[in-house]
Amino acid sequence: MKVELKEMMVAAAFGPLGFGCSEKEFLFHFSEPDDVFEYDKEMGGKIFLYGSYEFSFWKNAFFYFQNDSVNAGIIDFDNMFVNRSSLTIDPWFLTPNTYFSLENVLTILNAEKIAFNISDYKVNQKLQPGTSIVTLENGAYMDFVYSTSILNLERKEKHTSSKEEILENEEDFVLNGFRFQDPDW
Repeated sequence: MKVELKEMMVAAAFGPLGFGCSEKEFLFHFSEPDDVFEYDKEMGGKIFLYGSYEFSFWKNAFFYFQNDSVNAGIIDFDNMFVNRSSLTIDPWFLTPNTYFSLENVLTILNAEKIAFNISDYKVNQKLQPGTSIVTLENGAYMDFVYSTSILNLERKEKHTSSKEEILENEEDFVLNGFRFQDPDW
């Protein structure tokens, strides 16, 4: 099955599945996950891991997904782009070894006529300095961070060394992750 990151973010479409489907329905359409993390056995809290993509369930219902490893500074690029015989996730605009700045992503969203707004990131009503959020109309969002690693690559897709760089201008902040929670949850 092929699932497109763009459709996951813009339309909450996961192939023939949507938020609220059961674990059994999910596994019927997708391959077995690389790993399963149970975080609340009593309430049925589970996360199915496919590479860097996390699909979360609560009380046997799919309600959230994320990939918080899209920053080019990650080491294992193969896990960022899931491509198996039974599950392929098309990466939309993401490419290995490439940082995507806030400015780059806003250009892509504008070109594709995808509505969004920009805000500062807050946790428990407290501003988290150096993080910006781009939220789509449906509530899906992307977070951008103020620091990144400058990679020295000896060969394609191999991380050899890095140096942190602090970015001062918000438009230069780099994409860190995609997240989407069922708005009805």
